[in-house]
Amino acid sequence: IGIIVQANELACILFEKTQVDLINTNIEKIAGEKINTLFILEDQESSELIYSSSNGKKKIIELTKRQISNSPYTLLICKDISEKWEMEQELLISENKFKKIFDGTFDGIMIWGADGEIYDINEPGAAIIGVSIDHIQNKSFHELFELTEQQMKHLQRHISLINKNKHHHFVCELTCRDGHNKQLDFSSRLDVIPGKNLTIFRDVTDKIRMEEQLKKSDTLNVVGELAAGIAHEIRNPMTALKGFIQLLEGSLNGEFSTYFQVISS
Repeated sequence: IGIIVQANELACILFEKTQVDLINTNIEKIAGEKINTLFILEDQESSELIYSSSNGKKKIIELTKRQISNSPYTLLICKDISEKWEMEQELLISENKFKKIFDGTFDGIMIWGADGEIYDINEPGAAIIGVSIDHIQNKSFHELFELTEQQMKHLQRHISLINKNKHHHFVCELTCRDGHNKQLDFSSRLDVIPGKNLTIFRDVTDKIRMEEQLKKSDTLNVVGELAAGIAHEIRNPMTALKGFIQLLEGSLNGEFSTYFQVISS
């Protein structure tokens, strides 16, 4: 069981052995690790093993079994999948990093298709909209909000711009599922995930309200400064006029005293 009876040139290169070394040798001895005899005999169609080459570098080798008809022999196809395995590991690490960012950010993140179907959304995003994640998934982008006809047209225009420009940013007031009108800041990209839109959004209602209050406060400050300036410009000549009136009052007859009182007041 597991004795090699024939090996091609590529198998020799893969295991860094000659045909003399391979033929009539148990495959477990060549592989350098215990291979499940059930795989060799019948149960599994494919398996993977870690092979240490002569330079100490490890290879990931995929073994695929094919039973030769009307023969007691088994064909074992060996393929070096080290690069593929490394790419898969890097992709897995990248996916885990993205998942941590996706779940850990305070902003809402939504992944959706060009047709508007929602593929995934994180917890902060669901909280902003006012519904659970289970309620959002497999719904369209338009179904997330209680939209008026005007809001629907406004949102559809922005979706068209996202699909056209690949990157689009806009702020829109929408009625969320919790019944509250919210100013939502959307930033979308098409090139992050192939074939899908990635949208980051946040509730900026309080921020916009504070900005409006600051604008009103700035306006009042300007009005106050203007009023103070006007009062100063009027007070100076008025003071001079009052002084001269008082001087004139002492040098004229008493019949004009009433006029002087009126002018002074």
